[in-house]
Amino acid sequence: MFKNSRTLYIDFYMILLQPRFVNKDVDIFFGTKLNNKSSSQEFIFDYLDHIYKITNIRRFILMHQIHGTNIQEIRDTRFLRKRNIYYNIINQTDGLYSSKKGIALTIKTADCMPVFIVSGDFAAALHMGWRGALQKIVYKYINHITNKIGIGREKIMVITGPHIRECCYSVGPEMIKQFKSEGYITSRIFTTKNKTIYLNLESTLREQIIACNIPKENIFNTSLCTSCLNTLFYSHRKGDKGRNISFIIRK
Repeated sequence: MFKNSRTLYIDFYMILLQPRFVNKDVDIFFGTKLNNKSSSQEFIFDYLDHIYKITNIRRFILMHQIHGTNIQEIRDTRFLRKRNIYYNIINQTDGLYSSKKGIALTIKTADCMPVFIVSGDFAAALHMGWRGALQKIVYKYINHITNKIGIGREKIMVITGPHIRECCYSVGPEMIKQFKSEGYITSRIFTTKNKTIYLNLESTLREQIIACNIPKENIFNTSLCTSCLNTLFYSHRKGDKGRNISFIIRK
């Protein structure tokens, strides 16, 4: 777990982990399970209401995630209101980035990896499952943001949240061929145990980071597995319909 972080307990069913080691002007929250099995829109607003009550954060940008690599910058946006929450939903995207303050860039996951990137005044939230890893969503964003703002790559910080880890992420043999075709060194991201193949999403991220010439010490991971810790986190592999809500916000 992070050495320099704060843990907030909302209630018996939800914990927010708040790392504070990257930038004093940025907060990152990793949400956990509510006592609710629904994946409906109402469930999402219940979740955001819980977050608002403990953090006073009320403006959220959500994504209609499609396991792709479309990433959108949030500049000026109109918000709708639901209860205490102001929100906007960006369609058909798996990444958000912005230099705006007071807006929570939000990811929904249930085994996929939530990836947050801090680069100067810009914060980004990326949703990366195996498809996003295959298409190198993190690599594409880092190259985009460095070209856009001219920041040194050694100043970019990458933070990942709870996701299904190598211990539990069994996959089919066809996936090895897919990742090899995209230039991955498959021995670094796959392992085989008792004739079962496992994918390591953290290793796919590391390969993308290395290709971007970002120091390894700039990568931070919670090392929490959503499948192993299914009592704490929603896991699609365990049959959950709910989603863990994570977000980054510039204060």
